[in-house]
Amino acid sequence: MGRFSFCLPPFAPDYSGVCGALFSLGGMIVIHDAAGCTGNYINYDEPRWYDGGSMVYCSGLRELDAVLGNDEKFIRNICEAAKEMHPNFIALVGSPVPMVIGTDLAGMAAWIEDETGIPAFGFSTTGLGLYPSGAFLAGKTMLKHAMKTEKRQAEKAGMNILGDLPLDFAGTDFMERFRIQVQELGIQIRASLFDRADMSQIDQIFSARWNTAVSYSGALLGAWLCRTQNMPCVTGFSMSAATVEHWRAFAQEHADHDVAAWGAQEELCGQKDGILILGDQIIANSLRAEIYYVTGKCSCVGLPFGAQAESLGAGDRILKNEEQIQKAVNDPEITVVIGDPLYRQLLDEPEKKRFLPVLHYAVSSKVGPGLCSDGGKIIEEIIVELS
Repeated sequence: MGRFSFCLPPFAPDYSGVCGALFSLGGMIVIHDAAGCTGNYINYDEPRWYDGGSMVYCSGLRELDAVLGNDEKFIRNICEAAKEMHPNFIALVGSPVPMVIGTDLAGMAAWIEDETGIPAFGFSTTGLGLYPSGAFLAGKTMLKHAMKTEKRQAEKAGMNILGDLPLDFAGTDFMERFRIQVQELGIQIRASLFDRADMSQIDQIFSARWNTAVSYSGALLGAWLCRTQNMPCVTGFSMSAATVEHWRAFAQEHADHDVAAWGAQEELCGQKDGILILGDQIIANSLRAEIYYVTGKCSCVGLPFGAQAESLGAGDRILKNEEQIQKAVNDPEITVVIGDPLYRQLLDEPEKKRFLPVLHYAVSSKVGPGLCSDGGKIIEEIIVELS
């Protein structure tokens, strides 16, 4: 019962992370389920349907297919569809039922690739994990595939942005600001995963000198690239002109190291000023840096979606369920809570604390934007409230 929630909705699951990461790459994404998980992703976890589409399909898994193991029908339908649509790749994405019956998605993907000649990948997601693990798995799989044909460049320049996922950034202008700031600094962005990426950017990843991770899924991918490709990674990003010079100095100092965490420096962290930030680890770290460099106040971070050890600040809390989140926001020493608007309902005495909403689409989906102010004014409003 530890994962049971009374107030909060289910957070975006791992299969939504896979689909979100692959959305813009021109592949055919097939969720192996009976339509429930596909509907959840399409209707709640993907804001980009308003601007365009992607080849996302449901396998239409039925009870007899599950009982009798009728995988050949599934494979045949995918092969026929792929020959008509000519996707860049085929992704088979798991859900709870394939997990329970032990479906070999990787084996089925190999069969489909052999039949069609199109690269195919099986993702054994279960719906029990959270979206950052799925996005990381998708990114790692695509980059490992690119390594097979990628031509190494002797001279590397610029940086990559890793982890730009709508589940983290929809409804805010954090990434738009950061991209403009980076361009004004004269830093070349070689590739950006995942929101606006195409297959050419996958191939460009290895031409950059270092990576900047802007979310937890990006930090996981950056740490993996650091281990396997010796590419340094800075986690965290500047959110406004007030901190961009601080971020540049930090990035320049650490761009040749392994993994360095902006926003987790010791002087920024702590509970003494009574500020708790709930959300994605790297975004929360970045907001913590913003608050510190503008107001001089320290913050602690609550992490419902997992944490990278290298990016943990002193006093940060890993929160594994609603009960732990509720306990954290009602800590008597916490006077200000920053996070998705749905966290407000966990406050026992909301009149005694200041709650500053920052949309997190993976938590509140389409409900959240109506409960937050204009996404372009979030930082300014937080700074005014805390000054």
